[in-house]
Amino acid sequence: MGPPQNQPSRDRRSQELAQQQQNHQGGGNREGAGYQPYHQTGQAQGQPQGPPPAYSSTLGVSNQQGNSHRGPQPPPMAQQITGEQGRSTPPPSRSRDDLSGLDVAQLGARHDELQDKYRKVKKYYFEKEAQVQQLQNTLAHQRLAMSRTSLDDNEYVNRFSRLDGAINNLAFNIRREWRSVPPWLAPAVNKDATTNQTKEMTAVGRACISRWLVDELFDRFFHPSLDPGLSTQLKIVEKNLRRFAAPTPSDEEKEGLMSKISNWRLATLEGLNEVLQSASAAENRNTLTVTLVEKMVAALNMNLKDPAPAGLEGGVSMIVELAVGIAANLPLESRDVFVEYVYPNSRIDENVMKLETGLPPLTNPGEGIIEEPSRPSVERDTHADEHDSLKDRDEEVESPQQQKSSEKEAQQHQQHHQQQKKKSGMFGGFMGGKKAGSVPGGSGVTAQQALKEQAAKEQQAKEPKEERVRFCGFMAVEVRGRSVLVKAPVWTHAV
Repeated sequence: MGPPQNQPSRDRRSQELAQQQQNHQGGGNREGAGYQPYHQTGQAQGQPQGPPPAYSSTLGVSNQQGNSHRGPQPPPMAQQITGEQGRSTPPPSRSRDDLSGLDVAQLGARHDELQDKYRKVKKYYFEKEAQVQQLQNTLAHQRLAMSRTSLDDNEYVNRFSRLDGAINNLAFNIRREWRSVPPWLAPAVNKDATTNQTKEMTAVGRACISRWLVDELFDRFFHPSLDPGLSTQLKIVEKNLRRFAAPTPSDEEKEGLMSKISNWRLATLEGLNEVLQSASAAENRNTLTVTLVEKMVAALNMNLKDPAPAGLEGGVSMIVELAVGIAANLPLESRDVFVEYVYPNSRIDENVMKLETGLPPLTNPGEGIIEEPSRPSVERDTHADEHDSLKDRDEEVESPQQQKSSEKEAQQHQQHHQQQKKKSGMFGGFMGGKKAGSVPGGSGVTAQQALKEQAAKEQQAKEPKEERVRFCGFMAVEVRGRSVLVKAPVWTHAV
Protein backbone atom coordinates (compact mmCIF):
# COMPACT_ATOMS: atom_id res chain seq x y z
CA MET A 1 0.00 0.00 0.00
CA GLY A 2 1.30 3.40 -0.75
CA PRO A 3 1.46 6.34 1.66
CA PRO A 4 -1.72 7.99 2.56
CA GLN A 5 -2.73 11.02 0.58
CA ASN A 6 -2.41 13.51 3.45
CA GLN A 7 1.20 12.65 4.32
CA PRO A 8 2.77 15.62 2.44
CA SER A 9 0.64 18.05 4.35
CA ARG A 10 1.80 16.58 7.66
CA ASP A 11 5.45 16.86 6.64
CA ARG A 12 4.90 20.52 5.72
CA ARG A 13 3.25 21.27 9.05
CA SER A 14 6.06 19.60 10.97
CA GLN A 15 8.64 21.70 9.09
CA GLU A 16 6.74 24.95 9.80
CA LEU A 17 6.49 24.15 13.51
CA ALA A 18 10.23 23.38 13.64
CA GLN A 19 11.00 26.66 11.89
CA GLN A 20 8.82 28.65 14.29
CA GLN A 21 10.53 27.04 17.31
CA GLN A 22 13.94 27.81 15.86
CA ASN A 23 13.00 31.47 15.29
CA HIS A 24 11.60 31.67 18.80
CA GLN A 25 14.84 30.33 20.31
CA GLY A 26 17.06 32.72 18.26
CA GLY A 27 18.88 30.05 16.33
CA GLY A 28 17.91 31.21 12.81
CA ASN A 29 19.31 34.11 10.76
CA ARG A 30 17.56 37.36 9.77
CA GLU A 31 16.24 35.83 6.54
CA GLY A 32 14.77 32.80 8.36
CA ALA A 33 13.38 34.98 11.13
CA GLY A 34 11.54 37.09 8.64
CA TYR A 35 10.19 34.23 6.57
CA GLN A 36 6.54 33.43 6.75
CA PRO A 37 4.48 30.98 4.75
CA TYR A 38 3.26 32.54 1.56
CA HIS A 39 -0.33 31.62 2.06
CA GLN A 40 -0.42 33.15 5.54
CA THR A 41 1.01 36.52 4.44
CA GLY A 42 -1.21 36.61 1.44
CA GLN A 43 -4.30 35.96 3.49
CA ALA A 44 -3.31 38.39 6.21
CA GLN A 45 -2.48 41.33 3.92
CA GLY A 46 -5.12 40.62 1.28
CA GLN A 47 -2.53 40.35 -1.51
CA PRO A 48 -2.73 37.84 -4.36
CA GLN A 49 -1.29 34.43 -3.68
CA GLY A 50 2.19 33.64 -5.00
CA PRO A 51 3.90 30.37 -5.92
CA PRO A 52 2.39 26.98 -5.18
CA PRO A 53 2.89 25.22 -1.82
CA ALA A 54 5.54 22.91 -3.23
CA TYR A 55 7.84 25.94 -3.87
CA SER A 56 7.41 27.25 -0.33
CA SER A 57 8.16 23.89 1.19
CA THR A 58 11.39 23.53 -0.78
CA LEU A 59 12.36 27.12 0.20
CA GLY A 60 11.80 26.30 3.87
CA VAL A 61 13.95 23.19 3.63
CA SER A 62 16.78 25.10 1.93
CA ASN A 63 16.68 27.85 4.59
CA GLN A 64 16.81 25.27 7.35
CA GLN A 65 19.78 23.52 5.71
CA GLY A 66 21.58 26.85 5.10
CA ASN A 67 21.24 27.96 8.70
CA SER A 68 22.91 24.79 9.93
CA HIS A 69 26.17 25.66 8.02
CA ARG A 70 26.48 29.34 9.25
CA GLY A 71 27.18 28.57 12.87
CA PRO A 72 26.04 30.60 15.86
CA GLN A 73 24.97 34.22 15.07
CA PRO A 74 24.17 37.14 17.34
CA PRO A 75 20.57 37.95 18.00
CA PRO A 76 18.97 40.48 15.60
CA MET A 77 18.35 43.06 18.38
CA ALA A 78 22.10 43.23 19.18
CA GLN A 79 22.89 43.87 15.51
CA GLN A 80 20.33 46.66 15.36
CA ILE A 81 21.74 48.36 18.50
CA THR A 82 25.34 48.25 17.25
CA GLY A 83 24.26 49.64 13.83
CA GLU A 84 22.43 52.56 15.44
CA GLN A 85 25.46 53.37 17.58
CA GLY A 86 27.71 53.50 14.51
CA ARG A 87 25.39 55.87 12.65
CA SER A 88 24.68 58.30 15.53
CA THR A 89 26.56 61.73 15.70
CA PRO A 90 29.17 62.18 18.46
CA PRO A 91 28.17 64.35 21.42
CA PRO A 92 29.21 68.08 21.17
CA SER A 93 32.52 68.99 22.79
CA ARG A 94 32.45 71.31 25.75
CA SER A 95 33.07 74.99 24.84
CA ARG A 96 35.67 77.11 26.57
CA ASP A 97 32.95 79.24 28.14
CA ASP A 98 31.35 76.20 29.70
CA LEU A 99 32.24 76.48 33.36
CA SER A 100 30.15 73.54 34.53
CA GLY A 101 33.25 71.47 35.19
CA LEU A 102 34.90 74.09 37.42
CA ASP A 103 34.42 74.21 41.13
CA VAL A 104 33.31 77.22 43.18
CA ALA A 105 36.85 78.35 44.05
CA GLN A 106 37.92 78.48 40.45
CA LEU A 107 34.78 80.39 39.48
CA GLY A 108 35.42 82.96 42.21
CA ALA A 109 39.05 83.44 41.12
CA ARG A 110 37.93 83.90 37.51
CA HIS A 111 35.34 86.48 38.55
CA ASP A 112 37.88 88.45 40.62
CA GLU A 113 40.32 88.49 37.70
CA LEU A 114 37.71 89.87 35.33
CA GLN A 115 36.68 92.48 37.88
CA ASP A 116 40.28 93.69 38.22
CA LYS A 117 40.68 93.98 34.45
CA TYR A 118 37.45 95.93 34.12
CA ARG A 119 38.47 98.36 36.88
CA LYS A 120 41.84 99.01 35.25
CA VAL A 121 40.34 99.64 31.80
CA LYS A 122 37.64 101.87 33.22
CA LYS A 123 40.17 103.87 35.25
CA TYR A 124 42.49 104.28 32.24
CA TYR A 125 39.63 105.42 30.00
CA PHE A 126 38.33 108.05 32.41
CA GLU A 127 41.84 109.31 33.18
CA LYS A 128 42.59 109.81 29.49
CA GLU A 129 39.22 111.45 28.91
CA ALA A 130 39.90 113.84 31.79
CA GLN A 131 43.31 114.69 30.33
CA VAL A 132 41.80 115.42 26.93
CA GLN A 133 39.17 117.67 28.46
CA GLN A 134 41.82 119.47 30.48
CA LEU A 135 43.92 120.11 27.37
CA GLN A 136 40.90 121.35 25.45
CA ASN A 137 39.97 123.71 28.26
CA THR A 138 43.53 125.01 28.44
CA LEU A 139 43.61 125.71 24.72
CA ALA A 140 40.21 127.38 24.88
CA HIS A 141 41.33 129.63 27.75
CA GLN A 142 44.50 130.53 25.89
CA ARG A 143 42.55 131.43 22.78
CA LEU A 144 40.10 133.48 24.77
CA ALA A 145 42.95 135.24 26.52
CA MET A 146 44.72 135.91 23.23
CA SER A 147 41.69 136.69 21.08
CA ARG A 148 40.48 140.22 21.40
CA THR A 149 37.86 141.69 19.14
CA SER A 150 37.20 145.40 19.11
CA LEU A 151 34.57 145.28 16.34
CA ASP A 152 32.96 142.32 14.62
CA ASP A 153 33.00 141.77 10.89
CA ASN A 154 29.60 143.31 10.25
CA GLU A 155 30.56 146.48 12.10
CA TYR A 156 33.74 146.81 10.06
CA VAL A 157 31.79 146.31 6.86
CA ASN A 158 29.27 148.99 7.88
CA ARG A 159 31.96 151.50 8.81
CA PHE A 160 33.92 151.00 5.62
CA SER A 161 30.69 151.27 3.64
CA ARG A 162 29.97 154.65 5.26
CA LEU A 163 33.53 155.73 4.46
CA ASP A 164 33.10 154.64 0.84
CA GLY A 165 29.85 156.56 0.60
CA ALA A 166 31.44 159.75 1.96
CA ILE A 167 34.35 159.44 -0.50
CA ASN A 168 31.98 158.84 -3.42
CA ASN A 169 29.90 161.86 -2.44
CA LEU A 170 32.90 164.21 -2.28
CA ALA A 171 34.34 162.85 -5.54
CA PHE A 172 31.03 163.47 -7.31
CA ASN A 173 30.83 167.05 -5.99
CA ILE A 174 34.30 167.96 -7.27
CA ARG A 175 34.18 166.04 -10.57
CA ARG A 176 34.03 169.31 -12.59
CA GLU A 177 36.66 171.10 -10.55
CA TRP A 178 39.69 169.14 -11.66
CA ARG A 179 42.42 171.09 -13.40
CA SER A 180 44.73 168.13 -13.96
CA VAL A 181 45.11 164.49 -13.07
CA PRO A 182 47.76 163.44 -10.50
CA PRO A 183 50.92 162.16 -12.24
CA TRP A 184 50.66 158.65 -10.75
CA LEU A 185 47.16 158.26 -12.23
CA ALA A 186 47.60 160.12 -15.55
CA PRO A 187 48.64 157.03 -17.63
CA ALA A 188 45.32 155.36 -16.71
CA VAL A 189 43.12 158.36 -17.64
CA ASN A 190 42.34 159.86 -21.04
CA LYS A 191 43.84 163.28 -21.74
CA ASP A 192 40.47 164.87 -22.42
CA ALA A 193 38.85 163.54 -19.23
CA THR A 194 39.14 166.91 -17.43
CA THR A 195 37.34 168.74 -20.25
CA ASN A 196 34.61 166.20 -21.05
CA GLN A 197 33.63 165.87 -17.37
CA THR A 198 32.39 162.29 -17.59
CA LYS A 199 32.16 159.58 -14.94
CA GLU A 200 35.86 159.08 -15.38
CA MET A 201 36.68 162.09 -13.18
CA THR A 202 34.39 160.85 -10.40
CA ALA A 203 36.36 157.61 -10.40
CA VAL A 204 39.60 159.63 -10.41
CA GLY A 205 38.44 161.49 -7.28
CA ARG A 206 37.61 158.24 -5.51
CA ALA A 207 40.99 156.80 -6.41
CA CYS A 208 42.93 159.85 -5.20
CA ILE A 209 41.14 160.11 -1.86
CA SER A 210 41.29 156.38 -1.14
CA ARG A 211 45.00 156.11 -1.85
CA TRP A 212 45.74 159.18 0.25
CA LEU A 213 43.94 157.69 3.26
CA VAL A 214 45.84 154.41 3.01
CA ASP A 215 49.24 156.08 2.59
CA GLU A 216 48.82 158.86 5.13
CA LEU A 217 46.72 157.21 7.84
CA PHE A 218 46.28 153.42 7.78
CA ASP A 219 49.81 152.69 6.65
CA ARG A 220 51.59 155.35 8.75
CA PHE A 221 50.17 155.54 12.27
CA PHE A 222 49.97 152.70 14.81
CA HIS A 223 47.17 154.25 16.92
CA PRO A 224 45.56 157.69 16.57
CA SER A 225 45.53 158.30 20.35
CA LEU A 226 49.31 158.07 20.70
CA ASP A 227 51.83 160.80 20.09
CA PRO A 228 52.25 161.11 16.30
CA GLY A 229 56.01 160.52 16.44
CA LEU A 230 55.72 157.46 18.66
CA SER A 231 52.79 156.13 16.65
CA THR A 232 54.79 156.42 13.43
CA GLN A 233 57.78 154.57 14.90
CA LEU A 234 55.60 151.74 16.20
CA LYS A 235 53.98 151.38 12.80
CA ILE A 236 57.40 151.08 11.20
CA VAL A 237 58.30 148.34 13.69
CA GLU A 238 55.10 146.44 12.89
CA LYS A 239 55.75 146.64 9.16
CA ASN A 240 59.37 145.54 9.58
CA LEU A 241 58.30 142.46 11.53
CA ARG A 242 56.48 141.30 8.44
CA ARG A 243 58.88 142.68 5.85
CA PHE A 244 62.04 141.10 7.24
CA ALA A 245 60.49 137.84 8.34
CA ALA A 246 61.56 134.55 6.80
CA PRO A 247 59.57 133.29 3.79
CA THR A 248 56.34 131.54 4.73
CA PRO A 249 55.52 129.00 2.03
CA SER A 250 53.19 126.90 4.18
CA ASP A 251 49.96 127.89 5.90
CA GLU A 252 51.32 126.93 9.32
CA GLU A 253 54.25 129.31 8.92
CA LYS A 254 51.92 132.10 7.80
CA GLU A 255 49.74 131.56 10.86
CA GLY A 256 52.84 131.55 13.04
CA LEU A 257 53.96 134.91 11.60
CA MET A 258 50.51 136.44 12.06
CA SER A 259 50.40 135.15 15.63
CA LYS A 260 53.84 136.65 16.29
CA ILE A 261 52.82 140.10 15.00
CA SER A 262 49.48 139.94 16.82
CA ASN A 263 51.17 139.05 20.11
CA TRP A 264 53.62 141.93 19.71
CA ARG A 265 50.82 144.38 18.93
CA LEU A 266 48.70 143.34 21.91
CA ALA A 267 51.70 143.36 24.25
CA THR A 268 52.62 146.86 23.05
CA LEU A 269 49.10 148.13 23.67
CA GLU A 270 49.12 146.61 27.16
CA GLY A 271 52.35 148.45 27.88
CA LEU A 272 50.82 151.71 26.58
CA ASN A 273 47.51 151.23 28.36
CA GLU A 274 48.24 154.07 30.77
CA VAL A 275 48.89 156.48 27.91
CA LEU A 276 45.79 155.40 25.99
CA GLN A 277 43.55 156.01 29.02
CA SER A 278 45.03 159.40 29.91
CA ALA A 279 43.71 162.82 28.93
CA SER A 280 46.47 163.28 26.36
CA ALA A 281 45.01 160.46 24.25
CA ALA A 282 41.98 162.54 23.22
CA GLU A 283 44.22 165.53 22.50
CA ASN A 284 46.50 163.45 20.30
CA ARG A 285 43.53 162.11 18.37
CA ASN A 286 42.03 165.58 17.79
CA THR A 287 45.42 166.94 16.73
CA LEU A 288 45.91 164.12 14.26
CA THR A 289 42.44 164.63 12.81
CA VAL A 290 42.99 168.33 12.22
CA THR A 291 46.41 167.71 10.70
CA LEU A 292 45.10 165.08 8.32
CA VAL A 293 42.23 167.30 7.17
CA GLU A 294 44.65 170.13 6.36
CA LYS A 295 47.01 167.82 4.49
CA MET A 296 44.24 166.21 2.47
CA VAL A 297 42.72 169.53 1.45
CA ALA A 298 46.15 170.75 0.37
CA ALA A 299 46.80 167.56 -1.60
CA LEU A 300 43.50 167.88 -3.48
CA ASN A 301 43.96 171.61 -4.17
CA MET A 302 47.17 170.83 -6.04
CA ASN A 303 45.07 169.40 -8.92
CA LEU A 304 41.82 171.37 -8.47
CA LYS A 305 40.86 174.71 -9.97
CA ASP A 306 41.20 177.98 -8.11
CA PRO A 307 39.34 178.89 -6.03
CA ALA A 308 38.72 175.68 -4.11
CA PRO A 309 35.19 174.29 -4.53
CA ALA A 310 32.70 175.00 -1.78
CA GLY A 311 32.17 172.21 0.74
CA LEU A 312 35.57 170.69 0.13
CA GLU A 313 36.81 171.07 3.68
CA GLY A 314 33.54 169.80 5.18
CA GLY A 315 33.57 166.66 3.01
CA VAL A 316 37.23 166.04 3.80
CA SER A 317 36.61 166.47 7.54
CA MET A 318 33.83 163.87 7.51
CA ILE A 319 35.99 161.40 5.60
CA VAL A 320 38.97 161.84 7.94
CA GLU A 321 36.88 161.43 11.09
CA LEU A 322 35.38 158.16 9.81
CA ALA A 323 38.81 156.87 8.84
CA VAL A 324 40.39 157.83 12.19
CA GLY A 325 37.58 156.05 14.04
CA ILE A 326 38.30 152.87 12.07
CA ALA A 327 42.08 153.21 12.58
CA ALA A 328 41.60 153.43 16.36
CA ASN A 329 40.08 149.92 16.44
CA LEU A 330 42.39 148.06 14.09
CA PRO A 331 45.38 147.62 16.47
CA LEU A 332 43.09 146.33 19.23
CA GLU A 333 42.30 143.21 17.21
CA SER A 334 44.07 139.94 17.85
CA ARG A 335 43.44 139.05 14.20
CA ASP A 336 45.28 140.80 11.41
CA VAL A 337 42.87 143.24 9.72
CA PHE A 338 44.74 144.58 6.72
CA VAL A 339 43.81 147.63 4.61
CA GLU A 340 45.29 147.80 1.11
CA TYR A 341 45.01 150.07 -1.89
CA VAL A 342 45.48 148.39 -5.27
CA TYR A 343 47.83 150.35 -7.53
CA PRO A 344 47.44 150.67 -11.32
CA ASN A 345 48.83 147.89 -13.53
CA SER A 346 48.45 145.31 -10.76
CA ARG A 347 47.27 141.86 -11.67
CA ILE A 348 43.61 141.13 -11.12
CA ASP A 349 42.77 139.06 -8.08
CA GLU A 350 39.04 138.44 -7.85
CA ASN A 351 39.40 137.31 -4.25
CA VAL A 352 40.01 140.90 -3.10
CA MET A 353 38.72 142.84 -6.11
CA LYS A 354 35.38 143.40 -7.80
CA LEU A 355 35.33 144.48 -11.43
CA GLU A 356 33.54 147.71 -12.30
CA THR A 357 32.29 148.92 -15.69
CA GLY A 358 30.77 152.06 -17.14
CA LEU A 359 33.86 154.15 -17.87
CA PRO A 360 34.97 155.20 -21.38
CA PRO A 361 37.81 153.06 -22.76
CA LEU A 362 41.39 154.20 -22.44
CA THR A 363 42.11 155.43 -25.98
CA ASN A 364 44.29 158.47 -25.35
CA PRO A 365 46.20 157.95 -22.08
CA GLY A 366 47.94 160.83 -20.46
CA GLU A 367 51.60 161.17 -19.64
CA GLY A 368 52.84 160.48 -16.16
CA ILE A 369 54.96 158.35 -13.92
CA ILE A 370 53.95 154.71 -13.80
CA GLU A 371 54.58 153.74 -10.20
CA GLU A 372 55.33 150.26 -8.96
CA PRO A 373 52.38 148.43 -7.36
CA SER A 374 52.09 148.23 -3.60
CA ARG A 375 53.88 145.47 -1.73
CA PRO A 376 50.97 142.98 -1.46
CA SER A 377 50.32 143.40 -5.17
CA VAL A 378 54.00 142.92 -5.88
CA GLU A 379 53.92 139.70 -3.87
CA ARG A 380 50.98 138.44 -5.93
CA ASP A 381 52.80 139.36 -9.17
CA THR A 382 56.03 137.67 -8.10
CA HIS A 383 54.18 134.49 -7.14
CA ALA A 384 52.41 134.52 -10.49
CA ASP A 385 55.69 135.14 -12.34
CA GLU A 386 57.35 132.28 -10.49
CA HIS A 387 54.44 130.03 -11.40
CA ASP A 388 54.68 131.11 -15.05
CA SER A 389 58.44 130.59 -15.13
CA LEU A 390 58.08 127.11 -13.65
CA LYS A 391 55.38 126.32 -16.16
CA ASP A 392 57.54 127.55 -19.04
CA ARG A 393 60.47 125.54 -17.80
CA ASP A 394 58.34 122.41 -17.61
CA GLU A 395 57.09 123.03 -21.12
CA GLU A 396 60.66 123.41 -22.37
CA VAL A 397 61.68 120.18 -20.74
CA GLU A 398 58.64 118.33 -22.04
CA SER A 399 58.85 119.59 -25.63
CA PRO A 400 62.38 119.50 -27.12
CA GLN A 401 60.88 119.91 -30.57
CA GLN A 402 60.01 123.50 -29.73
CA GLN A 403 63.65 124.16 -28.88
CA LYS A 404 64.73 122.76 -32.25
CA SER A 405 62.17 124.90 -34.08
CA SER A 406 63.36 128.03 -32.24
CA GLU A 407 66.96 127.24 -33.17
CA LYS A 408 65.95 126.90 -36.82
CA GLU A 409 64.17 130.25 -36.69
CA ALA A 410 67.27 131.87 -35.21
CA GLN A 411 69.45 130.44 -37.99
CA GLN A 412 67.02 131.66 -40.63
CA HIS A 413 67.02 135.09 -39.02
CA GLN A 414 70.84 135.20 -39.13
CA GLN A 415 70.91 134.15 -42.80
CA HIS A 416 68.37 136.83 -43.66
CA HIS A 417 70.44 139.38 -41.79
CA GLN A 418 73.62 138.39 -43.74
CA GLN A 419 71.79 138.73 -47.05
CA GLN A 420 70.57 142.18 -46.09
CA LYS A 421 74.11 143.10 -45.13
CA LYS A 422 75.48 142.02 -48.53
CA LYS A 423 72.79 143.95 -50.41
CA SER A 424 73.41 147.09 -48.37
CA GLY A 425 77.18 146.84 -49.08
CA MET A 426 76.59 146.50 -52.82
CA PHE A 427 74.22 149.46 -52.91
CA GLY A 428 76.67 151.46 -50.80
CA GLY A 429 79.46 150.78 -53.33
CA PHE A 430 77.26 151.93 -56.23
CA MET A 431 76.06 155.08 -54.45
CA GLY A 432 79.55 156.17 -53.43
CA GLY A 433 81.89 155.90 -50.52
CA LYS A 434 80.84 159.03 -48.69
CA LYS A 435 77.21 158.11 -48.47
CA ALA A 436 77.95 154.57 -47.47
CA GLY A 437 80.52 155.54 -44.92
CA SER A 438 78.61 158.47 -43.47
CA VAL A 439 77.24 156.25 -40.70
CA PRO A 440 79.94 154.31 -38.87
CA GLY A 441 79.14 150.69 -38.86
CA GLY A 442 76.74 151.76 -41.55
CA SER A 443 73.75 149.98 -42.89
CA GLY A 444 74.46 146.73 -41.03
CA VAL A 445 73.69 148.32 -37.68
CA THR A 446 70.55 150.06 -38.92
CA ALA A 447 69.29 146.89 -40.59
CA GLN A 448 69.93 144.90 -37.41
CA GLN A 449 68.04 147.43 -35.32
CA ALA A 450 65.15 147.42 -37.78
CA LEU A 451 64.99 143.65 -37.68
CA LYS A 452 65.00 143.65 -33.88
CA GLU A 453 62.22 146.21 -33.73
CA GLN A 454 60.17 144.32 -36.27
CA ALA A 455 60.64 141.04 -34.39
CA ALA A 456 59.66 142.71 -31.13
CA LYS A 457 56.50 144.16 -32.69
CA GLU A 458 55.55 140.82 -34.15
CA GLN A 459 56.11 139.13 -30.83
CA GLN A 460 53.95 141.71 -29.04
CA ALA A 461 51.23 141.26 -31.62
CA LYS A 462 51.28 137.49 -31.19
CA GLU A 463 51.19 137.58 -27.40
CA PRO A 464 47.66 137.63 -25.93
CA LYS A 465 46.80 140.80 -24.06
CA GLU A 466 46.29 140.58 -20.33
CA GLU A 467 43.71 142.43 -18.30
CA ARG A 468 45.30 144.63 -15.66
CA VAL A 469 44.01 147.11 -13.11
CA ARG A 470 43.45 150.51 -14.67
CA PHE A 471 42.82 152.17 -11.34
CA CYS A 472 41.06 151.39 -8.07
CA GLY A 473 38.16 153.36 -6.59
CA PHE A 474 38.38 152.22 -2.96
CA MET A 475 40.50 150.14 -0.61
CA ALA A 476 40.37 146.41 0.06
CA VAL A 477 39.91 145.17 3.64
CA GLU A 478 40.96 141.65 4.52
CA VAL A 479 41.25 139.58 7.66
CA ARG A 480 44.41 137.73 6.75
CA GLY A 481 44.02 134.00 6.71
CA ARG A 482 40.24 134.13 7.25
CA SER A 483 38.02 136.26 5.04
CA VAL A 484 37.73 139.37 2.90
CA LEU A 485 35.53 142.06 4.43
CA VAL A 486 35.53 144.62 1.60
CA LYS A 487 36.55 144.04 -2.01
CA ALA A 488 38.27 146.84 -3.88
CA PRO A 489 36.30 148.19 -6.89
CA VAL A 490 38.65 148.25 -9.89
CA TRP A 491 38.42 149.22 -13.55
CA THR A 492 40.49 147.17 -15.98
CA HIS A 493 42.17 147.57 -19.36
CA ALA A 494 44.13 145.31 -21.68
CA VAL A 495 47.91 145.61 -21.52
